[in-house]
Amino acid sequence: MTNEKELIERVATLYATVTNGAGKQEKELAKYILKSYYGVDTFFLNREGDYSSGLNFNSVEIFCENMKKVTKAINGEI
Repeated sequence: MTNEKELIERVATLYATVTNGAGKQEKELAKYILKSYYGVDTFFLNREGDYSSGLNFNSVEIFCENMKKVTKAINGEI
């Protein structure tokens, strides 16, 4: 990864991959939320601001769990 855009794409793709039933719309929603509400360079990297440090998978897991809750709320399942 070399920049914020690639990091957002990678996290959104991981979310769509690990979530059963997540399609293109859910992935786009994840991207929007990542761009608007997360400091991705601090939350998802092993070392803050260092794109070569790799993903912090604990943070990705937290994001995926939160996105499942958001999707349920949008669908009126909560």
